[in-house]
Amino acid sequence: MKLQGATLDTPGSATITVGASQTIIGPGTISAAMTNNGTINATSGQLLIATTDPNGGAPVTNNPTFTNAGTLEATGGTLLIGEFNAGGPLTVNNAGGTITANGGNVNFESTVTVNPHLSSFFVISL
Repeated sequence: MKLQGATLDTPGSATITVGASQTIIGPGTISAAMTNNGTINATSGQLLIATTDPNGGAPVTNNPTFTNAGTLEATGGTLLIGEFNAGGPLTVNNAGGTITANGGNVNFESTVTVNPHLSSFFVISL
């Protein structure tokens, strides 16, 4: 799915699941509770993964969690992950997942926690 600057979100407490063979690319915004088993790639501009509308909308969940068992990567843009005024700090459950900056940038808002510890899964390609 190409976001091309669009926002992907869900009503209420619904969760988006990205399947193992599925890919979301672009610049744009993902504002939803999510389980990623596929690939989410910031290819240009900024791809924002937020647990609330960054323009002031209501939180998706309280004490939100984003599950990544697939790949989060930046191959030409900036991948920005944060909770942005949600009901509590964002936890990224990254067991079995990969977070990669490969020609792009990966940034976390200061309240984001990555489990297990990020250093065992973070890859920087130069």
